[in-house]
Amino acid sequence: MKDYTLSITLKDRFSWLRGSGKMVQINVSCKDYSGEFFRDLVHKSGDPMLDDYLDDCCLATGLMVLVDGTSHRKDKEYCAGIEKLVVELDRAELKNQHRRIAFVLTKCEQSELWVNRHEPKKLANMRFPKLSAQLESYCQLNRVGVEYFTTSAFGILGKQYPEPNSKRLRRSRDGTTSVIKKPKLWRPFGLVAPVYWLCTGKRHPELDRD
Repeated sequence: MKDYTLSITLKDRFSWLRGSGKMVQINVSCKDYSGEFFRDLVHKSGDPMLDDYLDDCCLATGLMVLVDGTSHRKDKEYCAGIEKLVVELDRAELKNQHRRIAFVLTKCEQSELWVNRHEPKKLANMRFPKLSAQLESYCQLNRVGVEYFTTSAFGILGKQYPEPNSKRLRRSRDGTTSVIKKPKLWRPFGLVAPVYWLCTGKRHPELDRD
C-alpha cells in the first residue's frame, strides 16, 4: 500500500512558536485504504489489508475518525465498528504516550449540519449518539483525549442566504454523494483544524472559522 505525504506550512499566527520567527511544518503521511472501515471491522475478519490497517491504527498516537454527517442512520453499525477498534487499541501498548482521537463530521455544507457547525460535540451527540458514547466511554477508561470537529470539502455559497456549493447526485442510508457546484467559488472549511489538534493538542480559533 502506497504512502501519500503532504506538508502544511503554518503562518506565524497559527504557529505554536508564534513570534519566534520560525516556520512550522506539519507533515502528514497516510495510506489510501479502500472500503468502509467501520463496516469492514464488523463483517471482515482475517482480511490481510484490514489487519494492516488496524496495525497502523494501533501504532498511531493520533487518529482521525471521519464520518459522513448525513449517514446518521448507520450510527448503530458505526458504534459496533468503533467498539472493535477500541478493543484493538486497548491491546496496543504506547509506552505511556497519550493517544488523541479527532471525531470529524464531514459534509457540513448540508443545511441540517451547517446550522450547528460551530458546536461539533453537540452535533456529533445529536447525529451519532451511540458512536459518540462509545468513544467517550473509551476515553474515560484510558489515556485518550477526544475532540470534535466539523468540516466541509465543498463549502458554502453566499453569506446572507448560504447554500451548499455542491450538486447532490445521490442520497441514501450510506450518506450523501455530491460534486462541487461552482469550482471558482470553492471555499472549504475545517480541513486543517483536526490535523492541527492531533499534532499540537491545541485548537486554534481561526482554523475553526468558516
